Amino acid sequence: MKRFRKHVIHVLQILFALAMCILYPFWWANGYLDTAYLKIAVGIAAYGGFVGSLVWYLQYRKNN
Repeated sequence: MKRFRKHVIHVLQILFALAMCILYPFWWANGYLDTAYLKIAVGIAAYGGFVGSLVWYLQYRKNN
């Protein structure tokens, strides 16, 4: 049960990051990201978080 809980937490993190990647273009189009700094920082955070968590989880699954 404890192992299942760990997997659920990791998968939820990946799904949350994926949701941020999907919402990012809408935030840009609706004007929520009004400066270049915000556009770059939020893009790096959204896509970097998704890719990083996905790679980490795949390596975790491979090694365990």
